[in-house]
Amino acid sequence: MNDEKQKFSINSFLLGILFILGSYFAFTNPIETFETFALFFSVVIILYGIYQIINFFRLRKLAENRSILWMNLVAGTFAIILGVYFLINPNVGTSILTVLFAVWFLLIFVQASFRLRLLGGLHPVLFWISLALNILGIILGILLLLHPVFAFLTVTTLLALGLLLAGISLIIGSFIHPK
Repeated sequence: MNDEKQKFSINSFLLGILFILGSYFAFTNPIETFETFALFFSVVIILYGIYQIINFFRLRKLAENRSILWMNLVAGTFAIILGVYFLINPNVGTSILTVLFAVWFLLIFVQASFRLRLLGGLHPVLFWISLALNILGIILGILLLLHPVFAFLTVTTLLALGLLLAGISLIIGSFIHPK
């Protein structure tokens, strides 16, 4: 048994409180939360574009097939333009984000459906459970795509729940922090 003394971590505790406050804000202000998330997404797209362009210049000296590297430059430039456009027009960014979330959700369950044949012969019960969940997931993905408000509410709710759970975990962890 480990006899290390435990010490309270004020940093973990305060961070947990901040996460819970962020969760409360996300639950009570879903529109502002989604707009903030969309702005964050725009900045991430710009940073990704910068990363791609830096990679183009860094790798072009090393690469034998430079034609492939031009895709880094094109993708990076496109990402920066797209990110700046979303920053200038936040309503477009939020609309695109709801569609991207719905498509991502659909792709998860469509891809999982292709794995079903692996379960069929091995675990028939798991096959049928997985089939039912995949069908429900695909239906939900279609609903999210057809009704962007559902995608908007889903994103903000998942973000709020994630912040809440992380905050609780950090607070619990603050009491069992090793010295």
